[in-house]
Amino acid sequence: MKDQLRLLPAVHVFQADDRFQNMVEGGQFSQSGLTMIVQEELDEIRRQILAGNWTRCETKQEMVDIIFEHLHKRVNHSEVHKIRPVINATGVVIHTNLGRSRLSEKAIRQMTKVARHYSNLEYDIDAGVRGSRHDLVEDLICDITGSEAAMVVNNNAAAVYLVLRALAKDKKVIVSRGELVEIGGSFRVSSIMEESGAILKEVGTTNKTHIRDYEGAVDEDTAILMKVHTSNFKVVGFTASVSTYNLVEIAKQYEGVLTYEDLGSGALYDFREEGIGEEPIVKEVLSSGIDLVTFSGDKLLGGPQCGIIAGRKPLIKKLKKHQLARVLRVDKFTLASLEATLFSYKYDRKEEIPTVRDILQPVEEIREQAQRFIDVAGSIKSITLNLEESVSKIGGGTMPEVELPTYIVSVKHKSMSCKALFEELRGEAIPVIGRIKEEQFILDFRTVTNEEQTEMVKIFEKIFV
Repeated sequence: MKDQLRLLPAVHVFQADDRFQNMVEGGQFSQSGLTMIVQEELDEIRRQILAGNWTRCETKQEMVDIIFEHLHKRVNHSEVHKIRPVINATGVVIHTNLGRSRLSEKAIRQMTKVARHYSNLEYDIDAGVRGSRHDLVEDLICDITGSEAAMVVNNNAAAVYLVLRALAKDKKVIVSRGELVEIGGSFRVSSIMEESGAILKEVGTTNKTHIRDYEGAVDEDTAILMKVHTSNFKVVGFTASVSTYNLVEIAKQYEGVLTYEDLGSGALYDFREEGIGEEPIVKEVLSSGIDLVTFSGDKLLGGPQCGIIAGRKPLIKKLKKHQLARVLRVDKFTLASLEATLFSYKYDRKEEIPTVRDILQPVEEIREQAQRFIDVAGSIKSITLNLEESVSKIGGGTMPEVELPTYIVSVKHKSMSCKALFEELRGEAIPVIGRIKEEQFILDFRTVTNEEQTEMVKIFEKIFV
């Protein structure tokens, strides 16, 4: 141990080395900044030596060379952004861990254009006076959903919170016990309700709730009959629930009682027409006469993260004036990309929206794309690629029962395990995220673009050749 400690060079040894000066001249660090990093490396090696975890060096120069290797790695990674693009080869279209929905090219262009210039975020160009950001996409949302009015906040949980806080604080909100869902990150609808100041009144049982359950719970302290669309799970078998239409009919019997449904995923395109799932479209739910709905912008809608509130004009007006509306408001980038996404719906150009396009992608197209990857990357001798039938998931807590037919490429390496393959590809500058299934590392091309496929080939050739 003492021998190894004696080999630790002084800081000035590094400063006198040409490699040190070259790194300073590279412009990423000043001389004092790089000196500080050298000292940090020396301190870390000293700790490892004292702990008995240091690989033995024979000479002081060997120690210097090892430390310079560490310095080069730190310099190379000094400007690697914490949030960066990845290639989603899992086949999960709305992958929450990977940022949910990809934006359309039109949404990206509009967001970039607004970012590059000043904008009319809160300026009425026609009148020449202060405007409201709430007005920028409201008409579009109303056109598409048939609502009287609408507003946008920063996510759907915020939308739920605002509705309950503004319209039901210290009042009862009646909801079916079977709809008290838990969403991602262990956030529960019941907890959000409690934080809002609303008084939760559960009715029915986990698998069955009837009209009489709601009717028996309404009293003078009731503010809202709430329905939560269970988009992230499905109860089957001996079940019963109250439809949105019936909930509206119940509320008509009681003066001042509102109806509200949290739709969660918020579909604007009817996937049922393609035989995919049972998700209702927002327009259909609003046509039942319900007072308010809330839904996400970055799930089935395929836009940026936000929460959309739509419904009766007097209620939306009240929500806009609430102090929390400013706390929960969205920025110009969200509004710009959301507007562009909504235009694609308004003019029936669903193919422009990656989320919708990926869900609807014909399985034959996926097979052809996967085969093209095998044709090119299959020449790498250290790996074996096989084309297999499988299924993709939509993800994002949406339509959990739906399995989309797909084709996957299983990857086998001569010496690396499937876990090692997973970690190796995940460690690239542009990480490739696949999945492990039945002791196989697999790539699902439903969520891989042609451009990303080309990049994947380069990565495979670099790693495995």
